[in-house]
Parts: sequence; C-alpha cells; structure tokens
Amino acid sequence: ILTLMENVAKKHGDEVFGTWLNDRGDEERNYTFGEVWERSGAIAYHLRNKLGLKKGDRVILCYMFGLEFVMAFIGCLRAGVIAVPIYPPNPSNLKASLLKMQLIIKSCTSSIILTTSKLNQLRMIDEYNPLSETRKFWPKNIKWECTNAVNLRSTGGKTFDEPTRSMDDIAFLQYTSGS
Repeated sequence: ILTLMENVAKKHGDEVFGTWLNDRGDEERNYTFGEVWERSGAIAYHLRNKLGLKKGDRVILCYMFGLEFVMAFIGCLRAGVIAVPIYPPNPSNLKASLLKMQLIIKSCTSSIILTTSKLNQLRMIDEYNPLSETRKFWPKNIKWECTNAVNLRSTGGKTFDEPTRSMDDIAFLQYTSGS
C-alpha cells in the first residue's frame, strides 16, 4: 500500500488529498498528496532517527480524527513501527479514560505517545494542576511527542522508509471496547 501511496504522491503531488474544515464548515487548510507524503516521511525519520525507535516498536497515536492523525499513521507505516491508535482522554469521564489509556500502554509496551501540541498542552494543564483530581492518573514513564512541528525543515529535508518492510509486518494494533 505504501508503494501505491508513493506513486500517487509522485503522480498527483499538487492535487488536494484532503481539506480541513473549521467549526463553521469553512475551508481552513488543504493538504496535497505531496505534502502528506513529505510530512509522513519526515515523521518516519523523526521516529527512527530522533527518537531511536526500531522496526516493530509500538507507538501510541493519540489524536482527534483528522489529517494530523493520517500523517502520523502513514509515518508509522513508513518507519516500520506499529501504530496503536487510541482516542484522546474524554474530559467528561477523564479518570476512566486515563485508566483505559494506562492499560493499553501497558499491554502494547509502548514508550512513546504521538499527539498534537494542543492535546499535549491540555494534558500538562491537568497533570501539573495541584487541585486536579485526575492528575495522578496520567500515564507515567512514557514520552509525549508532538508531531505538528515535524516536517522536512525540522528533519533537514530528510525522510525515512524502512527498507525491510514486508507484507507480513504488523501495521497497527487496534484496541476495541471489547478488548
């Protein structure tokens, strides 16, 4: 599938892959096939060369639905690491969400959570608030890594593609409500 994506990015690089709409339904940002391919390659480079992950390592993807998630997911595929997508913690039932997150982290043995700076900022506000009742439930001993600033400029123009990927490799682990 990555070969197909790369070919589409080369052939249709300037065409729109997806459009992000704001709360009112107005176009906020267009992403081209080329941009998605470049960003995902930069994320793959960041995972392997900056964070030191190896093929087969597991990475939690904690994103709201959107193009940032898509680019991080493709970046994981390109890096050869196993994506473990989870929903961000639910503010209306934060304690239960955080306990579920802890169980998934323990089960999949991930040492890194990829997210956006906005979600990470919300985490830090709660985790470091001495009056918060849920601050102690945030996962410990795991690195939170924001990917919104990972791009070709931040990697010195470098991307990465795992050379030993095969059809037998695990692409992602999906935990469901019945897991």
